[in-house]
Amino acid sequence: MLHLTDVRKSFTQPDGSELPILDIPEFHVAAGEQAVLVGRSGCGKTTLLHVIAGISRADAGKVRIDDWEITLFSEAECDRFRAQRIGYVFQTFNLLSGFSALENVLLAMRFARGRADKARARQLLKRVGLEHRMTHRPAMLSVGEQQRVAVARALANGPKLLLADEPTANVDAGHQQQVLDLIRETCREENVALVLVTHGAEVAEQFERIDHLEQFNRAGAVA
Repeated sequence: MLHLTDVRKSFTQPDGSELPILDIPEFHVAAGEQAVLVGRSGCGKTTLLHVIAGISRADAGKVRIDDWEITLFSEAECDRFRAQRIGYVFQTFNLLSGFSALENVLLAMRFARGRADKARARQLLKRVGLEHRMTHRPAMLSVGEQQRVAVARALANGPKLLLADEPTANVDAGHQQQVLDLIRETCREENVALVLVTHGAEVAEQFERIDHLEQFNRAGAVA
């Protein structure tokens, strides 16, 4: 399902020198498999997710998702592929401020496939405990509620791969397990591969597969 081969990524520093962030000989996740990615702050976890999603281009190597080699895509092709086949839960939510919670989920559907399934959007928002907040815009929601909208939006199109960057970090304690269960149960029901980044040991220990980025990233740089 997801297969990285010889992926390298560096960033240019202010003095013009190159700072290596990723140097990954191989990383793979099978269809429907759930993996949690852990590592010290700054070891490149978010950069890796961005490279997998095509948000940031790898300097070298191959990123293959669902039999598509996305490193060969143009930027526009990457955007379309991500919308149709990849769900992404960002740390910073990236919700559209002028639209309600329901509209944010519906817009993601329209962008990916040109139509919206209002029943699925409502179901997902209900499952994250926002049945009474569907018409609220982000500014009217708490930080934790905004994160839950972001989770519902990421699952909206039935992706083949879900990437989640600290999805419970900004959710209040009472809803953290609810959000995690929603992500894992939906991925299991729909055979979606999951790569979830977390700093929380209580989250990581719920997964059978735990990958430590520093063990397979040869760059070892602070990102």
